[in-house]
Amino acid sequence: FDYDPASSSLQEKQVVNTLPEDFTEWNSTADIHVHPNGKYVYSSNRGHNSLAAFSVDASTGMLTFLNHTSTEGEIPRNFAINPNGEIVYVANQNSDNITVFDLDTETGKLTFTKKELEIPTPVCIVFYEEWLASLFVLNALEFLECEFQARLYDPDSESISCNSSV
Repeated sequence: FDYDPASSSLQEKQVVNTLPEDFTEWNSTADIHVHPNGKYVYSSNRGHNSLAAFSVDASTGMLTFLNHTSTEGEIPRNFAINPNGEIVYVANQNSDNITVFDLDTETGKLTFTKKELEIPTPVCIVFYEEWLASLFVLNALEFLECEFQARLYDPDSESISCNSSV
């Protein structure tokens, strides 16, 4: 969209498809993130179980499709790019896992690291400000019961610790 401050209105600029042309099954787009360097946009597909990657033209803001990457799980509810833009974590709600991808900041390409965290129905991933390398993960059961207990993931030790004081 382009924004017109005089009329406080948005004008449609471009519509992009996040799915392969031959995909005909059910799908719902869930989450959209811009890479910290502003060069790439990623969108998750529930159903196709993928992340669609687009490059951003710096002068026009137009998107160009790059590729699809499997989320290595079912129904990617949420995903997060770490603050330095080099790792992507995907919360796959129906397969009870969070999958980890390396992100090439020069090409925008995602590569599955074969690292996976088993977490029941993960629905949200947020980087906690004080520990930029830690993830704040909320799963659906905790959300429904209003128990906002954080699960902090330490990528160095590949361990998850529970912390209710966050």
